[in-house]
Amino acid sequence: MFPANPTHGFEKVQLVAVGVVALAVGGTATLHWLGLPTGGTGVVFIVLFTVLMGLAWPLFTKFQPDHGQTESD
Repeated sequence: MFPANPTHGFEKVQLVAVGVVALAVGGTATLHWLGLPTGGTGVVFIVLFTVLMGLAWPLFTKFQPDHGQTESD
């Protein structure tokens, strides 16, 4: 196990999560700018977020630390 370090978490996992949220927000904003009614933006965001999270799931599993992994790996 990794020792507790309050200064940072798993940066790669956080980067993937921020990327998914940013792409979902950007896609929703773009569709709204192109004429999507305001009432549909919440549904579009949830759908985009779910699809992007499904596509990014292999990255999440790749960047999660293993128990046998050292901190330098």
